Amino acid sequence: MHTLGDDFEWQNAHKTFTKTDKVLKYIRESNEFPNIELFYSTPEEYVKSIYEENINWPVNKYDYFPYADKPHSYWTGYFTSRPHLKKDIKFTGRKL
Repeated sequence: MHTLGDDFEWQNAHKTFTKTDKVLKYIRESNEFPNIELFYSTPEEYVKSIYEENINWPVNKYDYFPYADKPHSYWTGYFTSRPHLKKDIKFTGRKL
């Protein structure tokens, strides 16, 4: 199971679906992937399917460091809640 999309992915939904449809068609028609079934679904069906797998998923108890996805675009507060760690990373980044 794989979710589709991310931030700003749906600003042009037609383009996203067109590209995804091409990938799905290729995989469905290819002999390289005989045991894969691909289809669009809803978040509700996705979560229901995961639940029915009865998998014990690991829980992450660690913090994430900030990252940048483009120049001068830092996500320092998005994945962490430890202000002291954020301060140390910011300070260290200035020295590098």
